[in-house]
Amino acid sequence: MISYLIQAHYRKPDLGVKLLILAGTVIFSFGLHDYFVVSGLIDRTQGLLIQFSGFPTMLVLIWFLLSRFVKVLAESESLNLELEQRVHNKEIELEENFERLKLMEQEQLLSDERSRIMQDVHDGVGGQLVAMLAEIETGKISQNEVRDALSQSLTDLRLVIDSLDVASEDLPTLLGMLRSRLQPRLDGHDIELHWGVQALPAVDDFGPRKALQLMRILQEIFVNILKHSKAKNIYLNTKVLQSKDVGAQIEIFVRDDGRWQKPESNFGHGLNNMRHRASSIGADLEISGDDTGTRIRIILPGCLK
Repeated sequence: MISYLIQAHYRKPDLGVKLLILAGTVIFSFGLHDYFVVSGLIDRTQGLLIQFSGFPTMLVLIWFLLSRFVKVLAESESLNLELEQRVHNKEIELEENFERLKLMEQEQLLSDERSRIMQDVHDGVGGQLVAMLAEIETGKISQNEVRDALSQSLTDLRLVIDSLDVASEDLPTLLGMLRSRLQPRLDGHDIELHWGVQALPAVDDFGPRKALQLMRILQEIFVNILKHSKAKNIYLNTKVLQSKDVGAQIEIFVRDDGRWQKPESNFGHGLNNMRHRASSIGADLEISGDDTGTRIRIILPGCLK
């Protein structure tokens, strides 16, 4: 054993091997001494020494255990530092990827919103101006009709702008902006608007597109009242409807005290446009009336509590 340890020490000098050689030499020396004592080659009065080799051997073993523990602890700390560095690098990489994805998402949203605005302007204001230009070229349109068409086009353009406002996602604020746009025309026709809009919960996924569609539906309602009903009062009220089947919904109720006509004759092509717009935002549109006037209900689903 001692010979093997000496060879190992020459191949790779190490403190642990030296200590093992030392402990082995002590055990071997004390054992050889005791062998000579037992064999009678040495006076027995000198006693046995092998039991005294246990203490240095125990110290060497304790040193080995402590050195291995310290080595493992150092390796563990090194691995922890390396792992922390890798985690830190991954966090930086994830943050960079997140920022790139966020930038791409913003660019996509901006592109979609730009396309939506262009489409809204083209279908709304653009279509109205083209139709009015055609009427002017034929000479079949009066000055008052030109004024009304321009006023409606300007209102429609303002509605597109209002729909881009962050506050447009709040329904009472949206209705308030529509009121400010339509009030001058109502005053010009001596029509009093009775405002009954209360505080309302948010509507799920109610962005600029849905806001614009809802305002155009209400704009069409008010324009037809101005043109056909000869009403003196318009009442607009809102409330929250509770149902076990569909949950909470928001109702926008508009009525006037004017002349009732069938929806097809009163609204014309505008009725189909209103129903199409209501369907595109998942809303229900109901039109009824009698001798006391016209009543229109718009029900918005997906109310968040």
